[in-house]
Amino acid sequence: MTIETGNEKERVLPRLLTPAAVLLLAAAAVYGLMREKAGLRELIYAAFPDSGVITVDAAGFYHAELDTGAVIVPASAPGYGGDVTVAVRLSRRGDVLETVILNHQETAAFMRRVLRGRFADSLAGKSFRDPFVPGQDCDAVSGATRTCAAIAGAAGTAARRFAAERLGEEGEGDERPAISWGAAETALLILFIVGIFGRSRYCRSAKQLRWISLTAGVVLLGFVFNRPFVLANINRFLNGYFPSFRTDIYIYLLLAGIIGIPLVSGKNPYCNWFCPFGGVQELFGVIGGAKNRLPGSLDRILKMLPSLLAFLAVAAALALRNSSAPSYEIFGVMFRLIGEPWQFLLLAAVIIISLIIPRPWCRYLCPLRPVTDGLRRLRSLIAGRAASQQRNT
Repeated sequence: MTIETGNEKERVLPRLLTPAAVLLLAAAAVYGLMREKAGLRELIYAAFPDSGVITVDAAGFYHAELDTGAVIVPASAPGYGGDVTVAVRLSRRGDVLETVILNHQETAAFMRRVLRGRFADSLAGKSFRDPFVPGQDCDAVSGATRTCAAIAGAAGTAARRFAAERLGEEGEGDERPAISWGAAETALLILFIVGIFGRSRYCRSAKQLRWISLTAGVVLLGFVFNRPFVLANINRFLNGYFPSFRTDIYIYLLLAGIIGIPLVSGKNPYCNWFCPFGGVQELFGVIGGAKNRLPGSLDRILKMLPSLLAFLAVAAALALRNSSAPSYEIFGVMFRLIGEPWQFLLLAAVIIISLIIPRPWCRYLCPLRPVTDGLRRLRSLIAGRAASQQRNT
């Protein structure tokens, strides 16, 4: 009779959980796609409840029984977290009468700021000949420029599409955006280079360099550019939303560094060297003299939380077709003071605990931890198989 040891059981459990988790995520993705496909007409009905019977023609234009002088045209444009879908009520001349947001993948707190600023209402009266660009013919809501640009862009697309198909006229059209390499991309690249160098044998003062890098991460990626890594970055791709490389080089550079470097070298410069929120926690840890005070068994149990929370957040993002909605992260609260009340409470708790336990968010809550741990295990597995093949040849 074969008796399984504790170590063997620990190895078997992940092998069983991993395919089960993948199947559940696939099921969530299928459900989300079916729900999204069936939902557009219902969203339009809900957006215009006093219009009577609404029908749709072959071109995808919607016509309301009690609003014969207008046509409703849906359209989408890329926002910060994914596509923003609007329904634009147009006059028969192609002028915007009303713009209603049907669906979006933006962070709820930022979208509320846009709604309070009544940005969509400011588009009324625009013609298909207008550019629909914040800063040119409309004013964006402070702190939500990208979301406002998506709403305006979608409304412009709807107006130009109607004008082209019904009026035989062309508007300004959508110009190809310029490549957006700027200060944020430069800072991120330099920080990755510093992190790689700092962990190499050539660096003679790694401790001092690391604190400089952490400070730069807090100031630049946190407060100045406000572009740390969040789980929504990965959820976007899982939901089939691939930002334009020309306008979103930053996100591709960030993911390449976070995924590629640990996979190649086994090291994670982002988390250890310049994660903005990690740097804040370390600063409070120095102030409070933080130490590993938890019993080993409790510490091991709590370290399972990131995998569970990340799985639930990704599954919810796929099922809801919304990359940002299930996010529990608190970076926006920390660096922009924008978020839900419970997120402010969570931030306060993390900061207080950081005084006595090193990096509690990173250790017990951060959804990036399972990603980097998985990449290290994958690298070890590949390296082990390669070594085994060499021994057998």
